[in-house]
Amino acid sequence: MHKILYVEDETIIAEVYKRMLEHAGFNVEVASDGYRALELVSVFEPELILLDLMLPGIDGVEILKTIRSNEKTKSLPVFIFSNAMSRELVQQAWDAGATKCFTKADWTPKELISAIKAHFKDIDNSQQLTQ
Repeated sequence: MHKILYVEDETIIAEVYKRMLEHAGFNVEVASDGYRALELVSVFEPELILLDLMLPGIDGVEILKTIRSNEKTKSLPVFIFSNAMSRELVQQAWDAGATKCFTKADWTPKELISAIKAHFKDIDNSQQLTQ
């Protein structure tokens, strides 16, 4: 079961997506602020992070920079999932090392889950090829 850390400060949104991701077969932990997110990166050791950009404490871009600066987590896939998608903010996320960027308003939960499943399928297939 793949592990996902979902970083989202809106409680209702976090709970809805957590349930849907779990129903899709993922093991999900939720962090509601940047400090908790960085703690869970170490403790939970997710295989993918779904990251909002506008967060209390440390914002998403700073979380991403911290993840990318750590040798252990620098290649961890980080999908930005936010409504705060101004061109400048999106560029900052890409510059900080985002794997993919999704706008909440443009992606249904089902589409997002399909994108996550496709990502893990690609990873699983490439690991099988190298074995």
